[in-house]
Amino acid sequence: MANENMGLIQPGWAALPTREQAAMAHYNDLANNCTYGVGTLAHTGPCTPEELRRPVTISEVNAQLVVRVSRAESHVRRTVTQRAISRGPLDRLVSRRHLEAAPFQPQRAR
Repeated sequence: MANENMGLIQPGWAALPTREQAAMAHYNDLANNCTYGVGTLAHTGPCTPEELRRPVTISEVNAQLVVRVSRAESHVRRTVTQRAISRGPLDRLVSRRHLEAAPFQPQRAR
């Protein structure tokens, strides 16, 4: 595959929480589901009063971004196979796919 070793580079990773305006607290999204960070679904239905009071850490936001962006990178690599793409278009495709996939159910520790 032409882009099998490509992925979002460090400046792109570092800019995501700021560019996407990460919410460092739980909030009820437009569908009235409890959400945090960069559109990460905490659970369906509204947040509890306790969740609304509890801040979300940058580590929690970043952990979910890693999962979401990794999935977006995999999707781009699987679908863009016939020609190599440069860094800028790849970053835009990954970012777009990441946003299209929101809201996202977080991965629970097992």
